[in-house]
Amino acid sequence: MTKPQYRIEGDVLFCPNSVGFYHQDLQEEIVTISSSAARLFSFLIKNKGEIVEREVLLQRVWDDYGLQASNNNLNQCLSTLRRIIKSMGIDKNIIETIPKVGLRIANNVAIEEISIKQEEPEPPRNDKKNFLKKVNITYVLIALVIILAVTTAVHIFHIYQHYYQSNANFTAMIANEAVCEVAATPSVANTAKFASLLTPAVAY
Repeated sequence: MTKPQYRIEGDVLFCPNSVGFYHQDLQEEIVTISSSAARLFSFLIKNKGEIVEREVLLQRVWDDYGLQASNNNLNQCLSTLRRIIKSMGIDKNIIETIPKVGLRIANNVAIEEISIKQEEPEPPRNDKKNFLKKVNITYVLIALVIILAVTTAVHIFHIYQHYYQSNANFTAMIANEAVCEVAATPSVANTAKFASLLTPAVAY
């Protein structure tokens, strides 16, 4: 993919898309400008050598984009462009003012339109996919731990339930035998034995 740019006086590049200027050898150090200033300079470049009236510039740079057009805005953008171009090392008066008429980029200004190949965006890395995979594994492990804990708790509960049920059955069986024994051979000793099974021991 290519994007149009303009090389000014051999070294300085103007990129409308990036709304800024930079030196060819220092592409990372771009000097940004406002979108309005970028549209103004682009329109003047496309009409290089011709005088563009102020009314046309106000219309094409501001009104067509739903912005408030004024001579003050135009003058501010013009001042910004001249200051930045000079700071980039170009002393020539790139943008000429034609009194009471408009602006112009003179024919003797070297401006070349070039196409810079824009690097294709890198394919998205699998960081997000790996993260989701790790999250899924974590959830699975947590679920397994919970299931194991619940299963263990239920198993322990059944063991205790079985243990207490067995004790209760054993006690009932002993009591039943005692009842039968008392009924068969009633005596003071058997009656006391039967009472000891039914009455809990009291510690003194």
